[in-house]
Order: sequence, then structure tokens, then C-alpha cells
Amino acid sequence: MKTGRSLNGWLVYLETLHPAEIELGLDRVRRVAENAGVLSQEPFIVTVAGTNGKGTTIAALESVLLKAGLRVGVFTSPHLFRYNERVRINGQMVSDQPLCDSFSEIDKVRDNIPITYFEFSTLSALWLFARQALDIILLEVGLGGRLDAVNIVDPDVSVLTSIGIDHTDWLGSTIDAIAREKVAIGRKGKPFVCGADNLPDTVSDELMSVVSPFVCRPQFGLRTVSDSSIISDSSKPRWVWQGVSEQGEFVAINDLPSTKIPLVNAALALQVLQFLPFKISEQAVLEGIGTVSVPGRLQWVDFNDTSIIVDVAHNEQAATYLAAQLAKIRLKYNKVIALYSALQDKDSVAVVKALRGVIDRWIVAPLDTPRGSTLEDLKASLVLNQVDDAQYFATVRAALLHLSLINDQKTLIIVFGSFYTVAEALQFYGCTD
Repeated sequence: MKTGRSLNGWLVYLETLHPAEIELGLDRVRRVAENAGVLSQEPFIVTVAGTNGKGTTIAALESVLLKAGLRVGVFTSPHLFRYNERVRINGQMVSDQPLCDSFSEIDKVRDNIPITYFEFSTLSALWLFARQALDIILLEVGLGGRLDAVNIVDPDVSVLTSIGIDHTDWLGSTIDAIAREKVAIGRKGKPFVCGADNLPDTVSDELMSVVSPFVCRPQFGLRTVSDSSIISDSSKPRWVWQGVSEQGEFVAINDLPSTKIPLVNAALALQVLQFLPFKISEQAVLEGIGTVSVPGRLQWVDFNDTSIIVDVAHNEQAATYLAAQLAKIRLKYNKVIALYSALQDKDSVAVVKALRGVIDRWIVAPLDTPRGSTLEDLKASLVLNQVDDAQYFATVRAALLHLSLINDQKTLIIVFGSFYTVAEALQFYGCTD
């Protein structure tokens, strides 16, 4: 099959199908899914929701499952550089033509039902997966859970990575309200694995009466070991993962290698593995966790002999984690300079507050997108946090050009905020592969 539109042409078209970027609710997208015949997926399905860490947890699972020789489909969002990043089959991004074919087929059966860009993307991924001989599908929830398009699919295992204050216009302004939206991906009698350590008791009690089993921190986690009876490279930390099996028994994985992803996400992925119907060797687990990496998440860039980190931290929870990581390494540097830009629906005041103690100089610039915060709003987030050492630029690129003049091994630059910010920085630094 070959459709007339290019992939870019289709993406432009998708943006015209609904007057709003987001419209929560499942009725419209379910009707189109039924027309397209994509609801009955044969592979084992894992759905992952959460404020932060969804993509990283899925990447860890994908890495291990591929090392185990399984056939894996992955749907995530958003993308950094190319739309194709959102749909992976057996570790490879789907190419343009299959994506165009899927869009064409979904559009044919849409019957003039208005669906959003993300809803169309979800249906496209499900259409592509249905035409592959897959063992497992990993689906990332776009927003919330209860009314997100991904929730039209019944998962075999549901996963919650974290709960933080974000998307308050859609999900509510309290942890309790947001948690209720996210845990709605759980299914009766199916496993639910929770990586959040702040799940309200009332939500937890209600969830336990529906899903089975329910596993939540601190029932699983990673810890360092210093057992001298085990030979290892003492210069590298060694980890033991401890958790529970599907039967509720204590299990452990020893001598795990260091990983480039947050330990909480690695631990969560390892717990999810316990509920999958596949035989996965310990070697696959060790290799998968040891090699997984996610672009734009605490990614180091070497440019002009200056240390640079890029990170997609865009809400208070992610900024708090980033601040903790910077606190561990900032003593190696004389100065830490941050370039920050964000979308207008983010709480920039809270983000700056979380990071102001570990950053010496701030640079802000607006993004070249209608959704971006204005320079005035970004300035205000610094003023409200009493940040004195600050510079302002008209564009992110202008700020990056200014930072490129720095040639100092004792200066650390952190570029962070939205996916748009990180994508522009990585393109500037030539890190798009």
C-alpha cells in the first residue's frame, strides 16, 4: 500500500482534525478503534502511566525484553526529533511509509469523528502492532490515565511510575485527584505495579480491592552491596534488586551493573518483569539494564571542552530529582549555568524554586512554538524566586550560541525544560543520532 501524502503531510493534516490539542474522553477514540479493529490485540500488553519516568521505565523494559529475544512493540510520546520515534517495533523506529499507511487506514474508518493528534497517533500505533507477530506491547499513557486514549486497551499489567503536580487543568490540583486519574489504567484481577511512594492511602485501598496483585514501593527496590566474598570491580557500584514474584514470594537479582537511568525506574522495570509470562534469563536482565539509555534524560554532551547536561525536566517533581543529581556533582565545578525554557502550561516558578540552590547563573529564552512561555513569564519565574544572576535572550538558539563561547572545564552547563528545549539543544550540539 502506498498513500499519496508524505509523513509530514499527514502530521500537518492530523493537527486539523480537532479544534483542541487535548480532549479527554474515550467515546470518540473507542468508536474509531472499533471501526479499525485494533482493540483486540493478541500480544501481552503493559500500560505505563505516571507524571515522570514513563519513557525511561518503558525503555528499561524494552531493553531487557529485546536482550531476551522477544518481539516487542513500543508506543511512547512525545518525540524529540522525528515522529517515528513514537512507534518502535523490535527496537527499530517504524519508517515513514508504514506510518502513512496506518494514518490512511485510520482516516478511512474515522467516519468524520473528530479525534486529536494524540488519539490518532495511538490508533496508528495499535494498527501497526496488530500487523506484526509481537510477543508484548508497551504503551505509554499520554496524559493522566482514566480518559487517555491509551486506556481503550485492556492491559495485562498496569504500571504507575510516579505522581506529581502537573497538567492541573486536566487532572486536578491535588495528589489525590491526580492519583485517581492515573490508577484508572488498572484492570480487575490484573497485576498493578506502583513506583510512586506518595500514593494516597485512600486511593491505594480502593485500588487493592480491584487489581490483583498490587505491588508498591517499598516492596521492591535496589540497594548497594559491599559483600567482600563476591569478586567484582570495586570502583563501580554493585546493586541487588529485591522484590516479589507473581506468587508473592521474595525474589532477588544480584550483581546488577551500574545503569544510566534513575534507579527508581530500573527497580520498577525489574518488578514489572516478574509479572510477564516469559522466561527471561538473568543475563538478559543484566545486559538490558546495563545498556539502556534514554536521550534527553540527564544526557551528557561534550562540546568545546565544556561539560553539558541536557534534561527534559519540566515539572516540579522532575526538577527536584534533577536538583538532587546536580548536588552530587556540582562540587567538581566552579560554576553551574542553566539554560531554561518551558511550555506555558508548566509551573516555572516551582521548577526554578526546586533548582535555584544548585545553579549559579540562569539563562532563559522563549521557545519558538505557540505553546511556549513568553520571555516575560520566564523572567517572572526568576524574579519570584529572587534569582539575581540571570540573562535573557530572544531565542533558545541565541542563548545556545552565547553558551558556546564558554570554554571552561570547570563550568557545567545544564540545558533543560521541555522536549522542545532539549531537542533544539541536541540539534545545536550535533547529537541527533
